[in-house]
Amino acid sequence: MRKIIFIFILFVSCSSNKEIGVTTLSDVNKESEGIETISEEDYPLILTECLNTKGYDIQTPFDIEDLKSMLAQMTGNEKGKDEKNEIMEDVETCITENGLWPDRMSINPEEQAKRFDESLELAHCLREKGLDIADPTQEDPKLNLSEVDKNRETIKEYLEECDLESKAFKEGK
Repeated sequence: MRKIIFIFILFVSCSSNKEIGVTTLSDVNKESEGIETISEEDYPLILTECLNTKGYDIQTPFDIEDLKSMLAQMTGNEKGKDEKNEIMEDVETCITENGLWPDRMSINPEEQAKRFDESLELAHCLREKGLDIADPTQEDPKLNLSEVDKNRETIKEYLEECDLESKAFKEGK
């Protein structure tokens, strides 16, 4: 009987304080409705808009690769080192201000080294197949296949062959 009375008192005391403002799940849902989630596909658009507010005149890119090529043109060989650094600082500022690619710096060093090694192996394999591919860098371990003088189907075929060769080599180790 005491337990029932205690539970009843507890229930009454908790339910009568609605003016105090106890947060409920419905309150959290209402607050989260106002927060807009940005998809990674929109990052190039947001970055372009931010850079344009800083005085640049960049066209709306199709995707991240299109934006990368635009930025590469902006920081081309005819630009001085100071001007290139200023552009890249503005890019970094826009990325940070807008919270774009939040996980890009959180890759652990072992994973980053593994990706770099795999990209080096792939670049070597593709060169053996006749493609002119530059080695990746530690900062950007992805291979740049956009400037290769072969059609996409040939490049895909070579990538698949190199992937199979790599897997066979690792299994044979």
